[in-house]
Amino acid sequence: MHLRNITKIKLIYIPSSMINSLLKAYHSDPLGGHFGIRRTYYKLKNKYWWPDMKQSIAQFIKSCLPCQQYNVSRFKKPGLLCPIATPAGPFQLIGIDYCGPFKRTPRENQYVLCITDY
Repeated sequence: MHLRNITKIKLIYIPSSMINSLLKAYHSDPLGGHFGIRRTYYKLKNKYWWPDMKQSIAQFIKSCLPCQQYNVSRFKKPGLLCPIATPAGPFQLIGIDYCGPFKRTPRENQYVLCITDY
């Protein structure tokens, strides 16, 4: 039987009255870097603890005005759906889409091609 070496880390409990001050120091301070939720959480999690820590960090960062103004989203927002007029006949309007690569099938396929005749 093998036992893992488990190290217990003593964390400083932060009362609710001090959470905003701590988050300002770690996130908004000139040396804080205005990092995102995950990185800010990892900077704090081995030193401090308070109830709903991850949620309060997320809420604080989402309400950070400089982050909202200057952080460009890395994800394209989905476009709005638009109605498509019914075409006069077959092959008047065709949609083509593909996705992948996926895990290879026994026949070595890894992409899906979808062609729609509207």
